[in-house]
Amino acid sequence: MDTVNLGLIAVPVRVPFHLRRRAEPAPAVALLLLSDNPAALLAACARLTDPLVCPVANGFILVADSIPEVVPATIRLRRLSENCLLPTDADLVPALRPAEAVDLTAKNGLVFLPNREPLLFDATSPLKPAAFLAVRKPRRDDWEPFPVGNPPADRLTALVREITIPPDEMLEADGPAIGTDDARPPQVGPGRRVAGHVSAGLGKGLGALGRALGSSKLARLGGKLAGLGAALAPRITEGLLGKQEAALQQLLKKFRSGATDDALRKAIPIGGDPGRGGGVYGSDRLPTNNWKWSFGSLFGSGGSSGRGAPIWAGGKPDTWRDLVAEYRRAAQQAADRGDFRRAALIYAKLLNDYRAAGEVLTRGGLHREAGIIFRDKVKQFDRAAREFDLAGEHDEALRLYREAMLFIDAGDLLRRLGDDDAAFAEYHKAAERAIELRNDWAEAGDLIMKKTGRADLAVPYFDRGWVGRTESTALSQNSVVCATRLLEILALAEEREPFWKLLSEAEEWLQQPGWVTDAGRFFNAVSECARLPHLTNDRGELRDRARLGLALKVRQHAEAECTLGTIVSDLLSASGHWSPSVVSDAHFALHASTKKRPKDNRPIDRSLTATRLHVGEVRAIVQAFVSGDLFVGFRDGTTIWLAPQTNQVRTIRGPCAEPVYALATDSHGLWLVDLRSTAMQDNTVLGFVLEQRVRRDNGFQLQARADLPISPEVVQTLLPEIDMKSAGMELGVSTVNGLVEYSVPGLIPHPSLVGGTVHATMHLKLRIPYYGESFLLIFQGGGISWGGAKAFIGWMPERPPDHGVFCPPIAWLVTSAAQVELAGLFDKATLYWTEVGRYPDQLMTRTIPFIAPGGFRAVAIWRPGQVVGVTAANRVLWLRARGNRFEEWAPSTDLNVPVHAAGIFPSRKTNEMLVVMEDGSLVRVAVPG
Repeated sequence: MDTVNLGLIAVPVRVPFHLRRRAEPAPAVALLLLSDNPAALLAACARLTDPLVCPVANGFILVADSIPEVVPATIRLRRLSENCLLPTDADLVPALRPAEAVDLTAKNGLVFLPNREPLLFDATSPLKPAAFLAVRKPRRDDWEPFPVGNPPADRLTALVREITIPPDEMLEADGPAIGTDDARPPQVGPGRRVAGHVSAGLGKGLGALGRALGSSKLARLGGKLAGLGAALAPRITEGLLGKQEAALQQLLKKFRSGATDDALRKAIPIGGDPGRGGGVYGSDRLPTNNWKWSFGSLFGSGGSSGRGAPIWAGGKPDTWRDLVAEYRRAAQQAADRGDFRRAALIYAKLLNDYRAAGEVLTRGGLHREAGIIFRDKVKQFDRAAREFDLAGEHDEALRLYREAMLFIDAGDLLRRLGDDDAAFAEYHKAAERAIELRNDWAEAGDLIMKKTGRADLAVPYFDRGWVGRTESTALSQNSVVCATRLLEILALAEEREPFWKLLSEAEEWLQQPGWVTDAGRFFNAVSECARLPHLTNDRGELRDRARLGLALKVRQHAEAECTLGTIVSDLLSASGHWSPSVVSDAHFALHASTKKRPKDNRPIDRSLTATRLHVGEVRAIVQAFVSGDLFVGFRDGTTIWLAPQTNQVRTIRGPCAEPVYALATDSHGLWLVDLRSTAMQDNTVLGFVLEQRVRRDNGFQLQARADLPISPEVVQTLLPEIDMKSAGMELGVSTVNGLVEYSVPGLIPHPSLVGGTVHATMHLKLRIPYYGESFLLIFQGGGISWGGAKAFIGWMPERPPDHGVFCPPIAWLVTSAAQVELAGLFDKATLYWTEVGRYPDQLMTRTIPFIAPGGFRAVAIWRPGQVVGVTAANRVLWLRARGNRFEEWAPSTDLNVPVHAAGIFPSRKTNEMLVVMEDGSLVRVAVPG
């Protein structure tokens, strides 16, 4: 219905819709079956793949990803909006704009047909074909009670045994004997039995003599002879194993009773695996440990260097597990009371955890000892270098810095020592390393400027980055940043010709659509240069050229966008270089340009921005909630860092033999933890390792690496956000047996969770501040717990079919201290969204599902109540929660790329959605205004 203004009276005019035949039919997305016969419906569904069915008057609508050319008794339909359909060879008159079509069908779908009223259907509750199959109700006879039998006898009068089969025939069998194997060790001949007893006795005697005389060689020889005796005659160890288990129980009792010092003197070194060592321990007497501090005692037992360390063969797995927990608790108690050397000895000698030993020594300020451990045992040379640097051993620190390619740290050390020339050489090596790894000439030049303070050394890097803008897409990413740095440097030079030449080149390059952020930075830098005293005569020209460059970007925005947006404030107001009158004029001009555009003159289509992060298969993605930084891990071991605001793509780690399986970061993107596989066989993971990195000097440096002592079959995921506690940070590894937490930095396992109880798989843990306190929100299994209250929401994150990412996708948004929104995929890639509200005594939840043909591949939350999903057909749906259903708040966007989406993430500072594809490409989709 339109409104016609006749003078002062507005008269509504009813204009009916009708269809007009179009020259070329459009592709079909649905079928209209003009029959209410279920048999005809199922026959049509048999020709489609995973269709959705919506009933209409006297028929059905069938929606599927692909529609065959011929389906009998159906009409092929195309889509004006998600819920507005019409025949593929027809146009609607009068025409509807996309936003009008969305609003018209927000509550109910419509199908426009020639010469009849539109058909109404409910698009929010599509059905599967199975819903139309009727199953005949089974017929059951009348129930009757069982007949009354003979009552049981009240007393026993006789026992009679009847044998109808001879016993010999009954015991015969065709297969091998069952239950006839001897559970004891195998018996050996008399010769080996005598030799075994002699060897075991001699070994026991030599061991006792060695301990009495203080001879470690005699004790080791006795252990070897005892082991040889056990190998010759295995049954002689049966009594020994039981005695060793009893000894371990007594040791465990000492720990639990509080006699920690006495227990540590008799503790059994665990080594890499419980009960493993270099030989068989031939006694049930506990050893005596020397806890006097020395590197000999630190390195001499309980590790890979302790080749003669004997096996304590007795002991149940539960007993060893409890002992490991007691050892870690004793180490933590020693560190808490300031005895850091004792804690390091416990970690190294008893647990073979040299990384934890180094961390606890660092905590106590024992940097030289920590450096030796990281260098000789952990083999982490970058960490060892920093420890030696803190200890004052500069020559060793410099050697290790260079070996670990930490050239910036090496240069800083040389500058502190007063050798500037050698330091500058190290900085140049760091700049060349940044170029080699990331092709980032702007980073290299900034590094030289920051570290040396000399513009003449940085100019060659910036100049090369600006020249490379026409060579490749990768080199053009930071080319305008390089031009801005060059302009600021050349503005201070005596020779003016290079300055004007660069300005003209940049103006020509920035005439292309896009580059809005870079253009704003560059032309505001031109305006800043105009303030220099020696450029007073050129100030007017520079200001005019900067204003024209910014005006061009505003004009391009008016041609491409439906709304005013914030471009004027971003380009003019934020810099502070332009007067309020100039900003006001720009606002007025942009508003007038948008207002004068004819209604039927739609803005030009905004092309999707596609870039290549890395060539490879994406396995893991995580985003820092506050900064918006994106981290992507690949099957070939590469880890990529994307800063959306600057569009800078940097390689954190290059290709290696350890595929990335999961990533975790903090909310600001300063810490990054990788979960990588260390061994694979027939595409089956045999082991995992954790790597911890910290951001430093515009890059990430490895700080810690730890094996994951958990069976790969039970590992589910890393919790995506590192928990920022007041006492430190914690990383969560979710398994089917519960949550395993690691302290960050250091990747030290949390001692209290060893041997914990079994829980459902955890998907998310958020620490939400509330009036000076913080409450944990935990999404676990199909339920939510928050501040002591619990609620069941009925869904949990699942990976879509054939999805290459290891961790199920999950999105969240903290809208207030008492409200959180969650989104994910569940039940055959159906989109689920849940709103959780926390009240003093309960949780209030609202859950809305949304079904799309073929399911979804990724989901994100843009604003409160606004969800963005990517379907299997690579269509981006913009959904808004209204009551208990979703509706579109903007027309859908087709990605037009041949591969599926691996994940979608919001970039609120650039007003975009970042869609990471499975092949390593990135599509930036502008959020509709």
